[in-house]
Amino acid sequence: MKSIISLGRVSYTSVEQPFQTTKHDRLLAAALATAAALVALWAPAYLSLLDNFGGEYAVRSEMFEWLLVVIAAFGLGSVLCLAWQDTNDPTWRANHKLPPV
Repeated sequence: MKSIISLGRVSYTSVEQPFQTTKHDRLLAAALATAAALVALWAPAYLSLLDNFGGEYAVRSEMFEWLLVVIAAFGLGSVLCLAWQDTNDPTWRANHKLPPV
């Protein structure tokens, strides 16, 4: 990349760097996916207990219930997506003695 303006050690370029994911970004994504997956495991039990005991012990909110469903769907989808990405990685496949894709 050719710099347009150079001021001492700082140079400004005309083309920005493409978005690159770092290890920190992947760890954050994995942490969010794990938290959402935990909600996916916990939400059905919570909703069934809420149905069994009725509204006596907890305030029912339809918006909260739908929010749990959305977060649970995101959690399951992100865990499946991360697993699919890992299994398509050639180094991961080689480490687990699987044939290349």
